[in-house]
Amino acid sequence: MRAFADKIAVLVVCSGLSLAGCDGGAEGDMGEGETGEAGVDAEAVVAAALDYPSFEQINAVAAASQHGLADTVNIWVPSEYAGMYRSVDPDDPDATASFPAGALIVKEHLNASAEPVGMTIMFKGPAGYDPEHGDWWWANASLDGTLNDQGAVGYCIGCHTPRADADWVFGVAPDLQG
Repeated sequence: MRAFADKIAVLVVCSGLSLAGCDGGAEGDMGEGETGEAGVDAEAVVAAALDYPSFEQINAVAAASQHGLADTVNIWVPSEYAGMYRSVDPDDPDATASFPAGALIVKEHLNASAEPVGMTIMFKGPAGYDPEHGDWWWANASLDGTLNDQGAVGYCIGCHTPRADADWVFGVAPDLQG
């Protein structure tokens, strides 16, 4: 797990350096979106996310997918953030949370046969990366690491907006946690 923590530390430093080099200019200066994807090293984040089987699985059993990208999903979080993620109760409308830069959450997509077929990724970028959306970087990827969508992904943000006070995270009900 120490190796993973070192990877995340490098990601945060690199993300911060990339963001520092961004002059906040026109949309085209920052990459593929309006939020400054230059502040997140997408390739490094995806590489870390592909290691998700070494993370802690938060849910005890696969849950129905909320976004139609899969039949069911599993939530995976590196051990250093698992306790924080477990503390977020999706049934508490007043839940609050604050994940640090470098936090990573992977939602593993499963098909009808319960086989992994893809993933969505939430990565907490450096402060100021995208303050309007909690500084989260969002992605939809295949299991080989190919990104289908990344950055300020509208369908991710649209779904997670009601959970802004819980740092955009839904959590898993305590009785459904593994």
